[in-house]
Amino acid sequence: MIKDNEYVELAEYILFSQDKSSEGLDKKLNDLSLEFRKNKGIRDINKAIEKARNPKNGFYRTELEIDMLSVYLKEDVVKKKSKYKVGDRVKIVDYPPKGSAFTICSNPFETEMGQWLGKIMTVKQVQERCYIMKEDKGQWAWTASLIEKKVD
Repeated sequence: MIKDNEYVELAEYILFSQDKSSEGLDKKLNDLSLEFRKNKGIRDINKAIEKARNPKNGFYRTELEIDMLSVYLKEDVVKKKSKYKVGDRVKIVDYPPKGSAFTICSNPFETEMGQWLGKIMTVKQVQERCYIMKEDKGQWAWTASLIEKKVD
């Protein structure tokens, strides 16, 4: 199982922390750069705990319980905070990072997407793992690694 450290850390906090307050949970989410998904909250964390403690998974299997809870949290309850917001003006990198899908699949300067390298664009939509831009009319999905910085 591939583990996302922030989700595992959140699962451990939920299961073992002495601080069960909503303020403590909010602080932990913020420290891990996580936030609740739309229409989700503490009630949904309790549901995830119940799923993770399903008798079919066996009782008192702490590592399995942590793994299961981290998966349920990631898939249904919380998500990573977006670095950029709708309306932000951002600079696209001049050249994509080595090893990115952009450089592995092709020469970035010979693709239609390549015309946007080094340009300033406006975030039109924020999705789970990428950003949709206004200038390219939503044709491409831009990951955070392809965005250099926010500009004014």
